[in-house]
Amino acid sequence: AVIKEKATTVTPPIEMAALGSRLVPSPDGKNTVLLTMPEGYAQYEWRNASNQAVVGTGRTFAAPPGEYIAIVTELYGCSSFPSQPYRVIN
Repeated sequence: AVIKEKATTVTPPIEMAALGSRLVPSPDGKNTVLLTMPEGYAQYEWRNASNQAVVGTGRTFAAPPGEYIAIVTELYGCSSFPSQPYRVIN
C-alpha cells in the first residue's frame, strides 16, 4: 500500500439555499436567510464570525442578520480551514 499525505481540506463557499436576498426581513416576511454547504461531509459547523460562537451544526443554517463562517469535517476527522465570511444584512 502506498501512503501519501492528503491535501488540506478547503471549506467550500457558503451559499444561499434558494434564490433570494441576503437582506432581511425579506419581502415575504422572513427574518432569516437559509445558508447551505454541499453534501458529502461528515460534520458541519456554523460560527458567528465576530465571536467564533457555534450557532449551528447541520448542513443548512437559518441565519439571522450577522456575519457567519462555516467549517466542514471530512470522514475520519479531517477538518478544514474556515470559509470566507458570509454577511446577512438587515
